[in-house]
Amino acid sequence: MREEERKKTIKKNFEMAAKTYANSSGLQHEVATELAGIIKKNPGRTLDIGSGTGYLATAIKEKFPEATLTTCDLSHAMLKVAADNKGADATAAFVADCEELPIKDCSFDTVVSSLTYQWSTDITTSMLEAERVIRPGGSFIFSTLGKGTMAELKKATKAAYRMKGREHPPQFMDFLSAEAIGETLVTVGFGNIKIEKEIKKVVYKDLWEFLRTLKNIGAINPEKQDSTDLSGGTLLREVAKTYARLAPGPDDKGITATYEILKISARCA
Repeated sequence: MREEERKKTIKKNFEMAAKTYANSSGLQHEVATELAGIIKKNPGRTLDIGSGTGYLATAIKEKFPEATLTTCDLSHAMLKVAADNKGADATAAFVADCEELPIKDCSFDTVVSSLTYQWSTDITTSMLEAERVIRPGGSFIFSTLGKGTMAELKKATKAAYRMKGREHPPQFMDFLSAEAIGETLVTVGFGNIKIEKEIKKVVYKDLWEFLRTLKNIGAINPEKQDSTDLSGGTLLREVAKTYARLAPGPDDKGITATYEILKISARCA
């Protein structure tokens, strides 16, 4: 039941962010473009899982016009924005959970995904589903957020809570390490696994701009919180001051946020 509640929360957040996503998703656009650059030859029948507003599908189609693209996302609103923008020339687009794809076995030559799997409630099931729908010898190419992501926010929050005499800071998302994802891929049957780790630093004016950006793209922490979460004004101001002190931007202006980007490719046996 807890997993279903978490999925509903994630879906709701992305549904609400569909119209604000484009103006706040520079990092997501950048990563999708870079991921498309990993693909060196026509990917053929390609499924984009968690396609959002179409950044990755668009980049692939521009590079390989002959590719046949299908997109899916947990959010119908995101798919509608993609269709309205004509951002992805896909043969089909449908709502689907990456842990339960309504697709026949061995349907695609390639499965791609950009910054989706960090939202999965069960990464092993998600990887199994990807492996199931790829033909033997096909490719799985995706990006996700690694364990070092938003380390500054976590550190600043814990420090601020200690200073305020609070013992239990809010629960943050637990991003998986490259090693854990690699082990999962091996377990479900993938081979020829390559993992590239890249650290990206993004500077925000202040904590409020950072949190507003996350809200605008639907990247809101889905973990259930108690009354001590970051919504409290006094605590939030303390976190903001601590963050600015621990991780300032260039010339001590603004704040810096780390995103650990994992770009991964694997082959289906």
